[in-house]
Parts: sequence; C-alpha cells; structure tokens
Amino acid sequence: MPNYQVVRCADEKCGHFQSQQEKKTPKWKCVVCGLKQSLKRVHFQSATPKECRTVVMDLNMNRGHAEAAKKQRTNLVDTMSIQPATLSTTPFDKDSPNSHDRDPSPPQMSKWNDFAEDEEPEPTNEANADLDTYNRIVIGRVENDKPA
Repeated sequence: MPNYQVVRCADEKCGHFQSQQEKKTPKWKCVVCGLKQSLKRVHFQSATPKECRTVVMDLNMNRGHAEAAKKQRTNLVDTMSIQPATLSTTPFDKDSPNSHDRDPSPPQMSKWNDFAEDEEPEPTNEANADLDTYNRIVIGRVENDKPA
C-alpha cells in the first residue's frame, strides 16, 4: 500500500504545502508554481491520502493567517509612522460634533473603475416611446383596432 507525504515548496514566493504519493526518487514538482525540486523534508506521512489532505489544508490556512497578520502589522506600523505628520497638518473643526471621526486620508476610488466601460444609454425618441407591460420602451407601437 503506498504512503502519502505532505511536502512544502521551496520557492519563497510560493511556499504552499501539498500532498503527494511517496516516490522512489526524491524529486518532485510543485503543482502551483511548477518548480522542480528535491525532497528536503516530509512534514507529515500517512497511508491514507485523506489524512494528508486535512493536514495540508490546516498548514496552508495557518500559513495564510500568519502572512495576513504580518501584513496587518506592517500596515499598522506604516500608518503609525505617517499618522502624526498628517494629524498635525490637518485642520479640525472644533464645533463639529464628529470631528474625531474624520479620516484625514482622501477617499479612494474603486479599482474597478479602471476596467469598467462607461455605458451610454442608446438615444430614444421620447415622443414616440411607450412602455409595455414589462416597463420596456417600445418605439413605434402599432395599436390594433378592437370592435366595441
């Protein structure tokens, strides 16, 4: 019965944990970044692949949480170093009830605006336009004569 291993990619940018079946050669290829590498360390080994998959999910989640916490700490340090200079040059209105709630940074535009196309409505002749039962514009409707 084959054994399954949990290995980690050696690439600094990738570093994902992944499970693989044990091979005779100590060489393997990362399925995420495609880097061919030699087997340096086996983080977990089992006879069932299900156990390896759960360990891989846990290790990758922990790695993701650690990276997010590190990024948050660096962002916090960056804002702390920028904030005193910004606060000293930003005038506050003392009469305003929410002067402590103001954000000194300018509002950020959505990055989606760079990719979204500006949709211009098609010109319609409003004088000849009617709405049907579904509120759709109908141009040049021909009305049927109904006998009374």
